[in-house]
Amino acid sequence: MKIIRLTPLDTFFFRDARSFQAGEDAWAEGVFPPPPSVLYGALASAFYASQNDFSLSDNTEVNNRQREMLKNFRITGIFISVYDGKIVLPVPRDVVKLKDEDKNNLMYLERKPNTLVSSLQTEEMLFSPQQSETASGYVDDNTYKKILLRENLDNPSYYSDIVITEGKTGIGREKLTYTAQEGELYTMNMYRFNTDKYKKCQIVVTCEGLELPEKGITRLGSKKCFSYTTEDMGITTDKFIPSPPKEDMKENIFRLCLSTPCIFQKGWIPHWLDENTLEGNVPGTDLRLKLVTAAIGKPTLLGGFNMKAKNGKGFPKPMCRMVPEGSVYYFRILEGTYEEVIQKFHFKSVSEKSPSKEENSTTDNTAKKGFGIAFIGI
Repeated sequence: MKIIRLTPLDTFFFRDARSFQAGEDAWAEGVFPPPPSVLYGALASAFYASQNDFSLSDNTEVNNRQREMLKNFRITGIFISVYDGKIVLPVPRDVVKLKDEDKNNLMYLERKPNTLVSSLQTEEMLFSPQQSETASGYVDDNTYKKILLRENLDNPSYYSDIVITEGKTGIGREKLTYTAQEGELYTMNMYRFNTDKYKKCQIVVTCEGLELPEKGITRLGSKKCFSYTTEDMGITTDKFIPSPPKEDMKENIFRLCLSTPCIFQKGWIPHWLDENTLEGNVPGTDLRLKLVTAAIGKPTLLGGFNMKAKNGKGFPKPMCRMVPEGSVYYFRILEGTYEEVIQKFHFKSVSEKSPSKEENSTTDNTAKKGFGIAFIGI
């Protein structure tokens, strides 16, 4: 397995899914971190750029042969690193920050029976015993391991300002004359890593099935350049963030924590769960699980643009809803073992085929791109 470290050479920008056409809006909003598909496409482009015999072609046979070169390429993890190597992950959404606190005091949401008369179908709900707010930031891998074990969170390593914004105003220009175009003044918030506070910051991708030079440069996001370095992963994935021991699990309930945004065919739940009973058999296993409760964020949208269609013209991709990173699902094991849970879900992708994809696309298309990377907690 490879580790790829991406370092921005300047400010960077990853657009959200909203339209940004002339005459519609003059303010472009960005997102961070970028969707996994953006990283997948950038690394695939870096691979093709390193191949001496690669060329753009209208020949279907040539294109299929070139795609075959990346058939085993799979993103297995996406992280941020600070201080030149410390890995941080998004805070699970069942962990919140106490209000009116000078320090970064974090606490767990607690479970209680769902007695509300509402559309919420889970048997339990999560609540905060004190005034709190969403902990929209990152924690280092040691704190993340504590969260998976639901241990005390005294003095957590919490980072809420890894990226800062930097305004940019520009105007569209004619391609031939370079004169300003009327009605195309725009403003966008560019991003920059907070290197004054956190020193060297990088986007870190773990992957398999991809061979790149030890170092190089690739474009990522809005035509911005990132340098990259590659190295072999020195430890196995099960030791990077180990799963909690079975004996610490209570009431046969485990937590599934998403570290990257996830796409489910049924919106916010996996396709194998019944929408009424919230029970289901996990495909390819002997597991039968019941969703007890969940802490998920507001859905985010994934768009994109197909550069070339069958008619020779590009077109926007259908919009797709994603469950945001940090979302947490509490499942009770009805049948099967905890060991099967770890084998199926821990440091694995639970993302499914996008409902907006073509019928002939693979059922694994979002999983291999790094969507829905999950870790198991108790």
